[in-house]
Amino acid sequence: MPEVPSSIASVLLSGQYIRPDGTPLTGTLTFEPPSHLAFATADIISAGSATVELDASGSFMVTLIATDDPGTQPTDWTYTVTERLRHAPGRTYHISLPSTSPTANLADIAPTDPAMGDYVLVAGPAGKDGAAILTGTGAPSNGAGVNGDFYIDTTPGAVKLYGPKASGTWPGSGVTLSGTSLITAVNGKTGNVSLNAADVGAVPSTGGTVTGDLDVTGRLSAAGFALPAIPQAASRPAWRTASWSQIFQTSHGWTATGSGVASSNMNDTTTYCRGTQSAQVITTGTGAVANVRKLASALPDMTGKALRLVFRVSDVTHLNQINVQVGSASLANYFQWRLHTHATTAENQVLSGEWTVMTLSWADVRSAAGTYSINANGVPSTTSGFTDLLIQVVDDNTAAPVTVNLQAVEIISDSSETFPGGVVSITFDDSYASQHTYARPKMDTLGYRGTLYTICDVIGATPSTYLSLPQLQSVQNMSGWEVAGHAYSVATHNAKYNTLSASVVEDDIRRTRLWMIANGFTSDSFAYPGGWFSRTTDNVSIEALTCRYFSSGRGISSADTLESFPPPAPFRMRSITGIGSLAGGAARGLPANLTGTGGSLDRCQAESNWTILTFHEIVTGTATTTNQCSQADFNSIMDAIAARGIPVLPVGSVLRRYS
Repeated sequence: MPEVPSSIASVLLSGQYIRPDGTPLTGTLTFEPPSHLAFATADIISAGSATVELDASGSFMVTLIATDDPGTQPTDWTYTVTERLRHAPGRTYHISLPSTSPTANLADIAPTDPAMGDYVLVAGPAGKDGAAILTGTGAPSNGAGVNGDFYIDTTPGAVKLYGPKASGTWPGSGVTLSGTSLITAVNGKTGNVSLNAADVGAVPSTGGTVTGDLDVTGRLSAAGFALPAIPQAASRPAWRTASWSQIFQTSHGWTATGSGVASSNMNDTTTYCRGTQSAQVITTGTGAVANVRKLASALPDMTGKALRLVFRVSDVTHLNQINVQVGSASLANYFQWRLHTHATTAENQVLSGEWTVMTLSWADVRSAAGTYSINANGVPSTTSGFTDLLIQVVDDNTAAPVTVNLQAVEIISDSSETFPGGVVSITFDDSYASQHTYARPKMDTLGYRGTLYTICDVIGATPSTYLSLPQLQSVQNMSGWEVAGHAYSVATHNAKYNTLSASVVEDDIRRTRLWMIANGFTSDSFAYPGGWFSRTTDNVSIEALTCRYFSSGRGISSADTLESFPPPAPFRMRSITGIGSLAGGAARGLPANLTGTGGSLDRCQAESNWTILTFHEIVTGTATTTNQCSQADFNSIMDAIAARGIPVLPVGSVLRRYS
């Protein structure tokens, strides 16, 4: 019988196989370790298997390498035993042969029931006693137990666990196991507690919804769209350099006048956004005018120019209006603009407590006095020779004063540098099918491209009412229109963003952008539902949320001033909205007022302005709601633009022509 080298631990294994009647069995046994065993201390490698044949009595004896030889690699291995018996079924199983048992009988270690496991370990000699758990009342003394032991203080109501003992010493304080301050339930459950994912606020292994912020590795989807989606990194239009500027620093020479002035500080060093101070005026709350002005100081020629104002109203609640006058002869002659009229039921261009930038073009001038005049086409009699400037604040006459800080009055180039004859953008809100059916054909014949501000979840929902996805793709791909964002869901659109929380609003804006990307719409323009861009119910700026995903935001405010190019506030762009056949007689949105002499189109052309027109539903018959514009009225507006030769461009195309 072969011998295992003495430098390697071995075990003598024997056994006998017989039939139930005592007849010896014949056959072979194969003992197979892992493919190779390396014995570093013996400088030996073992490979292959060992096979023995049963003798005439059905017995065998073989010396095998011990499975726990300390110099063996790998460690913790076992033999695979394969029985090949004649006239009896064979089997395969695993055994371990520890060197602590130098002899072993296969009958003692081979499994007899498959349910009992793959292999049986041969017990070695008894080891040292393990750690013990001692009990008693009060803290343990260092004389009790040995290193590694634990001790339970069983004092009623104050059960504590000490241990393990180390270096002959017990820990100074135990862990409390009973008392009134201990956990009595887990997530509201007592007794034998079984928790699922929902019990601990976890997401199940399949399905589930996460609320709040989440950091992940790997692929993540949201609302059916694969993330990450790259949000739009907004780029602002170029800032027009002023050719003349007054920023109200020391010795600026402006004064406060008028019976509506309660107090003023022409050198306010506490509230400013440029330099180190601004000019402040506080009204009386009586509805009288409060002026900040400078007279007899020659101004540059304002031909082809616009005014840019930077100002702040601490609380617009009681503001009525702000006017601007440019004139001569101590304002005996002047032109007047309405910079802002405060609205109580609609969004305002001017919001409380923020610095606002607004522009005034000659297309916006409202009235004239003295020797100055405005002709029927809205063109002023002169645009030069001015010496006087005045900003006028009027409160709402409710005994509540209004505080206004002026930071800058500047003269800048108007839109004529880029659009000498003005430019018009024709936009459509709310995704009505009639925009494709009735508006597009007329615009196609004139070569006009529009901007569709889209509500995503109505697309294809009701074909007779709303646009389909193929129609949107057609106007973009076949007619060059811009398909922009308006809202993801019609529910949030109808609620308006200022009635919703920031998380709901941002989700809606983000899903709008994702939907556009997923469907191949590349525009980064957005229009606020209802024109509301101020703040959410939890006081977060809607503009700030929008600029994370889009490069512009269009409102609907145009009561006082039209948009200019580039827009001073690209996330508050002004448009003429509510264009419809039933608009009020004095409304800018009445088709006759748009196309008539001295109307918005005349002023756009004469003063090189950017005029954004916003339509909703186009109808072939008679309009029945204020949002509807008849086909005839729509066609007349398109023809009026064409007759004046004013270029028509989508909003995004205008904004890309930064100058």
